[in-house]
Amino acid sequence: MVDQSGFTPFAIFLNVIGGCLLLTSAIKLFFTYKNTKKTDDLLFVLHCTMFGSAAIMFQQSVLWDVSWWGWHILRFLAYGVALWFALANDLLVNLQIKDALNEEVETKSAQLDEASQLLKMNQAQQNAIFRCLTDAIIVCDKAGNVIFFSQPAQKLFGFSTEEVKRKNINQLLRLPKSESQQRLRKMSVIDKFFLRENQELIAIHKTGYELPVEMLISEVELNEQVNMVAVIREISARKKYESELKHAKKQADIANQAKSAFLANTSHEIRTPMNGVYGNLQLLEKEQLTSKGQVYLDKAIYSTKNLMTIINDILDISKIEAGKLSIEKIEFSLPKMVENIASDLSIAAVNKSISFSANVNVEHDIWLGDPIRIRQILLNIAANAVKFTESGTVALSISYVESIKELVFIVTDTGIGMNEKALKQLFNRFEQADDSITRKYGGTGIGLSITYALVNLMQGKIDVTSEENKGTTFTVRLPILKGIKPLPQKNETKVTQIELKNNTILVAEDNPINQAIVKAMLANTGANVEIAVNGMEAIDKTSELKPDLILMDIQMPKLDGIEACKMIKNLRPELPIIAFTANVMSEDIENYKAVGFDGYVGKPIELDVLLGVIGAHLD
Repeated sequence: MVDQSGFTPFAIFLNVIGGCLLLTSAIKLFFTYKNTKKTDDLLFVLHCTMFGSAAIMFQQSVLWDVSWWGWHILRFLAYGVALWFALANDLLVNLQIKDALNEEVETKSAQLDEASQLLKMNQAQQNAIFRCLTDAIIVCDKAGNVIFFSQPAQKLFGFSTEEVKRKNINQLLRLPKSESQQRLRKMSVIDKFFLRENQELIAIHKTGYELPVEMLISEVELNEQVNMVAVIREISARKKYESELKHAKKQADIANQAKSAFLANTSHEIRTPMNGVYGNLQLLEKEQLTSKGQVYLDKAIYSTKNLMTIINDILDISKIEAGKLSIEKIEFSLPKMVENIASDLSIAAVNKSISFSANVNVEHDIWLGDPIRIRQILLNIAANAVKFTESGTVALSISYVESIKELVFIVTDTGIGMNEKALKQLFNRFEQADDSITRKYGGTGIGLSITYALVNLMQGKIDVTSEENKGTTFTVRLPILKGIKPLPQKNETKVTQIELKNNTILVAEDNPINQAIVKAMLANTGANVEIAVNGMEAIDKTSELKPDLILMDIQMPKLDGIEACKMIKNLRPELPIIAFTANVMSEDIENYKAVGFDGYVGKPIELDVLLGVIGAHLD
């Protein structure tokens, strides 16, 4: 780079080129400084100018000449400027930091002032909210010492905030003295046992009187301490309402019991004279009558059966209302049931010159359900269809939907049909479409309401579509399972005559008419029929006559049939005793079985039923 004559041309070339580049950079940075006004850019402008000039002067310098001294002076000036900028920049940075800190302090102070104002406002809002709450709020520490006492709490307990601060919450509330909570009486009302559960307590007012309250207590952390917050509501009005409700329920239960007793007694009182009427009609049926007399007798028997149907419907309604009607699940033959329904309705259909058909589109015969109630449903609907059809057809069809395990019963008729209003009230009790229908066709209006209730009890569905003067279609869907066991073959031929020669039958019955009817019904059997007019006499004659079977009335003077049955069974447990009664509600029949009766015959007596039951026990 140097030789004996000084710097080489190559060194001078490098310095000149470098100096020019530095001066060019200085010009560019100067324009940048004008836009940004940053002192760092100005420092670079001065540095580039001084070092660029020094580099250009370097190529003319000779040791110790003016150019050499100028080059070194410019270099030292550049160092000085750099040092000055460094010191000035530190001072500037410190000033900027101080200004920033002051600005941040002012900002934080403003925020604190704002937060303080908000806190004051929030406190005021909280106080306003607490004043609006009707529930009392008490905050206490874990020992039960009161920390906060809201205005509703002051109103509820009668203490001011200052007075209550010296009290424990257990001085304001106590557990009820009910027998079930005696074991809890020593517990604090803020015990963890009660956390987050509504508890009924007794609040103690400043004046000493007590009132029922409901409390919900929770834990909350305030100022790094666990406190208890109790929300308390006065429930005097609710307790009064609950007491009135209990009293009303008790009265309703008493009324229902009285109603059930009245219905049972009414059923007995109606069936007893009905037994006299129907029994005598059955006896008269065996006599030789003129053709005209036979017509009168048939109508009398038909009317008697209709009257018994109405009585049974009323009893069913009462059982449904009381929730005492239960659904059985036993195996039955579906084709046989449909055959019986068709037999019951065919005569009425023929008399009206209409056709009745029943089609069972089901391959399986045996099903699991309540055959009596299913028959009642179908008979109610189909009998209505026949009654309200003047011409045309009534059809019953049955199918099974395997996917949902439902039997589907469809009853279609070409009768008078119904409008929308009639359809809406179809299942209401004691209602028909209008008064003219009642006058023309008769009926109580409870058959379909019973049907609807039975379908619901079986968890089924019933739908009706109808058009006036064209007809009606009922669709009943019942979830019924297929039976497995084949039913035993029964001889269902009506029993009209049995041989009971050398058999003694004791009839315990206090009603003279019923005594005469039973003796007349059994006259052709050859049995020796003896009468006892009360339970005590029945026991005595059992010991004396050694009967083969007893027909025992339930309601008798001196000793009723149930007690008489118990005492006779103790003496002769093998002796068949048949309840001979007008009390035929399901709970009555279950009771008869429980005390020892071997069967029952309901009043009014069906001759074939009576002979069938006696024959079954004396066969």
